[in-house]
Amino acid sequence: MDTIDDAIATADRTGVLLGGAAGFALITMVVHPLLVALFDLPRSVKVPILLAAGIFYGAAVAFAVTGSVAAVRIRLRHLPYTGNTANAMAVLIPAAALVAAPLTVGFARLTGYSTSPWVVLTECALVVAAHIGAVLLARRWALREPGTSFAI
Repeated sequence: MDTIDDAIATADRTGVLLGGAAGFALITMVVHPLLVALFDLPRSVKVPILLAAGIFYGAAVAFAVTGSVAAVRIRLRHLPYTGNTANAMAVLIPAAALVAAPLTVGFARLTGYSTSPWVVLTECALVVAAHIGAVLLARRWALREPGTSFAI
């Protein structure tokens, strides 16, 4: 760091990052019990498993999309084509979730639904990699020349 201004700017960015992470953790601690309570129904109530899974995982995807798009629109508003990137993310992140979920569940089944830390970390890495890939592809999509086809 060259100057005190650089140090202050870095501290500000770190504070924003830690504040965002703490806020997300707080929201998760509030929302997760609500989702569990929503599906903690009496045994007499029969809910189709696909509906329950769709709502539960759909809520997680909705939070991921909302948080990611809001972060890009707010924190990267000074960059060109940020709105196009955010719009593309709103399309590509759910698509990535549709690809990552079966892959992750398939991997879990292959490992016998192990709760070993390495298995769980690998499952998390699969989901995070899909999310990162969707964000990078959205940015590339947003920055392409108008009127050109989209080639990877």
